[in-house]
Amino acid sequence: MVRTGKVVSSDKGMLKVCFERPEMCAKCGQCGEIKETLISIPGTASPGDWVDVDLPEGQLLKFSAFVYVIPLLFLLAGLYLGKLLFGTEQGQFLCALVLTALSLGAVILYDRAQKKKGNGLPKIVSVRPGKTA
Repeated sequence: MVRTGKVVSSDKGMLKVCFERPEMCAKCGQCGEIKETLISIPGTASPGDWVDVDLPEGQLLKFSAFVYVIPLLFLLAGLYLGKLLFGTEQGQFLCALVLTALSLGAVILYDRAQKKKGNGLPKIVSVRPGKTA
């Protein structure tokens, strides 16, 4: 999916790009009142320029599921394991906390590995100069 956004700032090869919510999302309402999305991507452009960014749909969904589902599964596993090992709410809480922290560490490592490979990262397809006043 290619989306067009406006470069808000540029710092050391990283661009902050602002995207407006697509019209097809207007009826959904899941985002609440959020009208814009801001992301950081590597590239070269000046603030005010318009960029077309390729956002890989399948990869984005896979990464999102990994980031949300894995910690949730570890949390539930920690609650269950804590009940089996300790039989108290404090034991459940402690196990759930430890396993959730481990899962977050795994998510961070996975994210770093994906960034090194460049898998699923947004890529700038084209840059158009912004209108000068």
